[in-house]
Amino acid sequence: MLAKETRMQLLRNALITPIVLSLSFFTLACSASNQSEVEKTSNADSPVVATLGESTIRQAELDQWIMEEYLRSLAEQQNQSQAYEVRSNSLNDMIDQRLLDAEAAETGLSVPELLAKEQGEADPITDEEVSQFYTENSRRMGNATLEQVGEQIRKFLTTTRDIDFRDAYLRMLRAENEVRILLTRPRIDVAATGITIGPDDAIITIIEFTDYQCPFCERAEPAMQRVTATYPDKVRWVYRHYPLTSMHPQASDAAKAAICADRQGKFIGVHRSLFKNKHNLSVQRLKEIAGEQGLDVAAFSTCIASSDVVAQVKRDMREGELAGVSGTPAFFLNGIPFSGAKPFEEFDKLIQEELVRIDTVSAK
Repeated sequence: MLAKETRMQLLRNALITPIVLSLSFFTLACSASNQSEVEKTSNADSPVVATLGESTIRQAELDQWIMEEYLRSLAEQQNQSQAYEVRSNSLNDMIDQRLLDAEAAETGLSVPELLAKEQGEADPITDEEVSQFYTENSRRMGNATLEQVGEQIRKFLTTTRDIDFRDAYLRMLRAENEVRILLTRPRIDVAATGITIGPDDAIITIIEFTDYQCPFCERAEPAMQRVTATYPDKVRWVYRHYPLTSMHPQASDAAKAAICADRQGKFIGVHRSLFKNKHNLSVQRLKEIAGEQGLDVAAFSTCIASSDVVAQVKRDMREGELAGVSGTPAFFLNGIPFSGAKPFEEFDKLIQEELVRIDTVSAK
């Protein structure tokens, strides 16, 4: 164990950072306060929920069966990524609870008492802090005045500070106990055939299945641009197409337009323009975009009507379905699947983990 003074200095250092405020303030404020200890109920003490002659089914057994069926269902639906996230989140929660339980048992305190003792007497949230939060988030407050929401903001800031302390304390306990996560991410083999940004020999390949009328695909673009700028030699980004035509009837033609633009070496400009014009991607508008971006419009028009381009879009969709893609944007980072408009920080975390893994494998 670290000396008490050293441990508390680590905590103070970890907490000298600005509070990161959530965009969904009121939702977090309601959910973040649930920090009570997890009740541990043994199977024998669990209430009986059904009887079958002389045998019984207890609630704990039912809950375990539900989880096993849920994970099995995810695997059958090729949602390995979602199954991993469930396991990973639960594993981290389990680790945190066991660390807190062990520390509390050593001190003879309950977990809430332990956290309160370690945190000490905190200064109350000031009126200035409440006012600053309100000013910085006024657009999300609707018509509510500072007087109306002031106390709710104060409670939120207090809860956020307590959570920050708990997180810092747990990071310290994890370091002390040399916690290692051995759960591995699933990987799916997806061909990196498509429009490519970055070197062909990059050690990390990110494949994205996209839809040009999908607003979430557009939201993912800043992260993509930052990733390729941050890792110009290590990451290549491969675009494949997954137009959700039942929702976005012009997305398929837009995908063909992107392929044809790439064939003339003009992908980036057309790609960004397609997102900007996502509410009007008629064939006529696509030809106008081609002209605006300096393409040979006659060759472009012939290209988007060609059978091989149509076949390429269909091939992307078919292979996306086989890989478990059901919505856009869908990503595969060296085969690791995940979906949604992720911020750069989440891409960066995965990239850093993958670089460490590759270095470790190379060193063996």
